[in-house]
Amino acid sequence: MMTGRVIYDVYVNDADMVGTHLRLNRVVNLGDYMENEGKPYTNPLLDLADLLNPEFGQDYEGNQLQIPDQQFANLYWFRYDWFTDPQTMKAFEAKYGYPLGVPLNWAAYEDIAKFFTGRKMKNPDGSEVSAYGHLDYGKPSPSLGWRFTDAWLSIAGVGDKGLPNGLPVDEWGIRVENKSQLALRLKEVVL
Repeated sequence: MMTGRVIYDVYVNDADMVGTHLRLNRVVNLGDYMENEGKPYTNPLLDLADLLNPEFGQDYEGNQLQIPDQQFANLYWFRYDWFTDPQTMKAFEAKYGYPLGVPLNWAAYEDIAKFFTGRKMKNPDGSEVSAYGHLDYGKPSPSLGWRFTDAWLSIAGVGDKGLPNGLPVDEWGIRVENKSQLALRLKEVVL
C-alpha cells in the first residue's frame, strides 16, 4: 500500500483501516465507481440500503469506501424466569429503586450484574445455583482483548466525547423515545 504498486485487484480489510487508506489516497469511492466506470462490473441488483450498517464503510461525507462483508452481532441472553420471579423483582426494586427489566442504559446493566452476582437462584428443575451477573464469551486469543476494548469499553462510553452535552455517555443508543431511537435523533441534531 505504501509503495503505490497495484498488487491486488480487490482486498478485504477491516473498516478500522479506512482512515489510513483515505489519508494515503489509496481508496476508491465505490459509490461513484459503481455508478460510472465500474457500472459494467456492478451487480445491477446490488442495493447498499440492503446492507447492515453501510455507514461503517463511509467517510464523513457519506461516500461509500468499503462494502461491509460481516457484522459483529452481540446477543444477550437472560433468565426470563429470574427476571419475572416476584421475590427477585421485589428485592431488586427495593435495592435500586426501579423495576427489574431489560437495561435501558449502562448504569442499569451494571446494577443488574451486581444484583445477580453471587445471588442464590433456582433452576427450573429446583436445583440451586450461585448466579453470575454477566458472562461474555471468550477464547484465549488476541480477540479477547478486542472484546473488551472495542466491545465492552465502547458500549460503556469509554473514549466518547460526551456529545451532545459533554457528560460521560450512559446511553447505548437503545433508549427509545417517541417510537424512535434517541441516539439516531441526537446524531442528526449534533451532526
